[in-house]
Amino acid sequence: MAKTGIINYFLFIVFVILMVACRAGSPTDTSAPTSAIQTPKPTVILPDELFRISGEGAGMVGETFTLSEESHIRVSWDQSSEGKFVLVLFNLDPEMEGTHYGRVIFEYFIGPSSGYGDYILIPGEYGFEIEEGDGPWEVWIKEIINESE
Repeated sequence: MAKTGIINYFLFIVFVILMVACRAGSPTDTSAPTSAIQTPKPTVILPDELFRISGEGAGMVGETFTLSEESHIRVSWDQSSEGKFVLVLFNLDPEMEGTHYGRVIFEYFIGPSSGYGDYILIPGEYGFEIEEGDGPWEVWIKEIINESE
């Protein structure tokens, strides 16, 4: 009887862990960003960059950039949040909502991080949103001409 109790307890713990994991991994909302516009800090854009912006905390970044042709871009970030940090690129064209060009999550991380992600984008106007974050961050984009960059 004691063995059955231990097995039931173990199964209960596994069930709770799975429920928590399912809740934490639920799909993110793909609707257009609705956060308040954040006033970005002025930054220096280097010659090979399309866009560079910095700020602190969460909110929609107020500046956008335009691509006139299909482009292979590299989005880089450096952030100091202690909690979740979620960096999203989105196409401002409402017809792109729900497509893989409409909303791209580049970073979803708990704690400070820095890194980059590459993506091929179609022509259009794009913006960024820091959906979650509680510390300073900086985001910059450059176009990748070939794989050696």
